[in-house]
Amino acid sequence: MEEESAKPYVAGEQPVSLSWKTRLKSGSAMERPDYGSFYAILPKGQVEELSWDVGERLTARIEDDALILRPARSPPPKVEEPSKPYPLDRIVRADVLDELRRVPGSSVHMVVTSPPYNVGIEYSDYDDKRQYSEYRAWLSEVWKECFRVLKRGGRLALEVAPTGIAEFVPLHHDLSRDIRAAKFTHRAEILWAKQNMSAPRTAWGSWKSPRHPHVIPSWEYVEVFHKQSWKLEGDPSTIDISPEEFRDWSDGVWEIPPDTRRVAGHPATFPEQLIRQLLLFFTYRGNTIMDPFGGTGTVAAVAKANGRHFIHIDQSEKYCHAAEDRVRKVQVIAQRPIRKRSKTPMTEPKESMLFIRNRAIPQT
Repeated sequence: MEEESAKPYVAGEQPVSLSWKTRLKSGSAMERPDYGSFYAILPKGQVEELSWDVGERLTARIEDDALILRPARSPPPKVEEPSKPYPLDRIVRADVLDELRRVPGSSVHMVVTSPPYNVGIEYSDYDDKRQYSEYRAWLSEVWKECFRVLKRGGRLALEVAPTGIAEFVPLHHDLSRDIRAAKFTHRAEILWAKQNMSAPRTAWGSWKSPRHPHVIPSWEYVEVFHKQSWKLEGDPSTIDISPEEFRDWSDGVWEIPPDTRRVAGHPATFPEQLIRQLLLFFTYRGNTIMDPFGGTGTVAAVAKANGRHFIHIDQSEKYCHAAEDRVRKVQVIAQRPIRKRSKTPMTEPKESMLFIRNRAIPQT
């Protein structure tokens, strides 16, 4: 049977022509017209129309010898947006998903957070040892809510590290994949170089032997994503990053010592300087910053100190009390006068040079 050409593409539901491809039966030199398979011919436009996101499927049905394909998109559940503005600059003790659903859509400029690592860390009021699939599914719902509450161009910064040595878990890869599935775009990866590995230690694995050596990372990752647009619009007069800071922090390796304090006994706080660099590099003064796993309030405190609003959510009463006390003591830093950017971001050479056959000749 000759192949049938597909009908011209029309937007919307479109029949797809089926053709019959005959094959040779194994062990026989005779062609059998009843031995073969159907295949569909899809116009280029229809292939583009039927592109789908992660987790979505296509439906298909046969109608008059034609295969009808269309995206199987069930209508999203109706979420009633809160009628009142969400109160900012307060410490909220609540379940993360319950509280996130109270935050109006497109109202937050940046999410900065570090979720529990699911390795049995002794957090207050939280079981940090779930089934891995359950843990990721729970966080996936958090990422979807973060996408909803962020403005167009809003950013999400996830501070995370792989876990385990003998049982290595690439948590930064897995969570990044889940965040992309929530429709975020992955825009950058920052290496937070946090410690000097020259200190005495014993976790070498097989000392001076390739039998089973251990590699212990002296860094963690900050995975950065955005919603819908690379650009976050804002008032240029509220930019508070200096040209030198911008130049230095655009290098993806940030050498910042870890926070060695145990605020309210929290086992995994991150340093204020790490948060400060993220906020000055990715947001404007007056923007709203959210941490859905707020802990002892590092993000909230740094946001307030640098002229940003904050949303802090955590389910621990102990950590929330510590965060309230911490934020209450914070003084807002006045915005520094930032000189206008020069046309070139790097220091200009002291004298102009002309290169002729690889020889540099100073120009007067």
